[in-house]
Amino acid sequence: MPGNARQRKIALVDKWRELEKLSSDFLQIEGSGDVVIVTSGVAYNYVKEAVRRLNIRATVVKLGISVPVPPKVREIARGGEVVVVEEGDPVVEIQLRALGINTRGKIDGYFPKHGELDINKTALGLAKALGLSYAPPTPLKPPLEPPPRPPVLCPGCPHMATFYILRLATAGLNPVWSGDIGCYSLGINTGQQDLITHMGSSVGLGAGIALATGQFVVATVGDSTFYHAVLPQLVDIATRSVPILIVVMDNAYTAMTGGQPSPSRAIPAERITEAFGISTFVIDPIDVKKSVEIIKKAVEIVKSGRPAVVVSRRPCALIGVRKARRAGIQLPKYQVDVNKCTGCGLCYNLLKCSAIYKRPDRKAHVDPALCVGCGICAEVCPFNAFKPEGKREAWLELWRQA
Repeated sequence: MPGNARQRKIALVDKWRELEKLSSDFLQIEGSGDVVIVTSGVAYNYVKEAVRRLNIRATVVKLGISVPVPPKVREIARGGEVVVVEEGDPVVEIQLRALGINTRGKIDGYFPKHGELDINKTALGLAKALGLSYAPPTPLKPPLEPPPRPPVLCPGCPHMATFYILRLATAGLNPVWSGDIGCYSLGINTGQQDLITHMGSSVGLGAGIALATGQFVVATVGDSTFYHAVLPQLVDIATRSVPILIVVMDNAYTAMTGGQPSPSRAIPAERITEAFGISTFVIDPIDVKKSVEIIKKAVEIVKSGRPAVVVSRRPCALIGVRKARRAGIQLPKYQVDVNKCTGCGLCYNLLKCSAIYKRPDRKAHVDPALCVGCGICAEVCPFNAFKPEGKREAWLELWRQA
């Protein structure tokens, strides 16, 4: 072996020994007993509860660092077998076997190799590894089954209006809805998310589908994701003139993960797309009728064989409501005139506002505890059945500036 290569190998081995020592410093040993269980991360919590349920005396070895496993575990095993409980791939178990320790874990099928662990899976795996019998407790059943409550967009969410507007503007085109990760993933509730894979995928996958199939594609993407993952894809779309409608759902915040301000507040998305030479339109989804007409122009551009972008801009309703309350502005509330409501279902079936319920007679009812006074229902209703209580204009302006 050449001298330099040998020195590098020695240096790597020395570094590995340092990491093993560091890993030993974070080793935690609890309990005592002939059964030795090696675990790490969230699996440790499941192990503690499973040991209690199985009523066994065990030495629980919690690894603070999973790679490398400290050789000290070999001393704890005392030449016997250890049970390894870990999430994901059997990384810890593979290392223990390399140290010459006999293990029972995922490799031999004592614990599932796919999916996440939980207390019952952990207890069943431990019982199987130790030759014990275990029957998971029967879950308690409530006297009445609660109604299904799938995740929905918040009342007043601008994405809710945007999806409704897009449905009207693309009527008859049977578009492919290329979805993405974010609050707007809930467009699946209205049938407007045909595929969702990973952050920023909507534009790239949508462009591929448009080129390969010739179908009309609507790619919806959030403002934060637009800056994080879509800009490189715009280069290809612009240079190849891919016929795709990209809709940037700009609510000014990263609403799903904490409400951090979006880069769109400093650099509006339309400045970027226009710099690429892509025709771009901006709408306020609160104005449903005007927005439909604007998006129809974008649709015509895509039908002619060129890309188009629509930026749907209205801040997150949750942030707007919070600021309105701090400013002492009373939110208007909408009610339904049952004499005018025909039970057509546009508001609760297509708009799918989560503050609107269907009465037994199919007429609409607005929950005043949930209504934020956005007024989108009134924009949508063809029978003028929704009436506000309170002033809407001051609230909408404060919301626009939130």
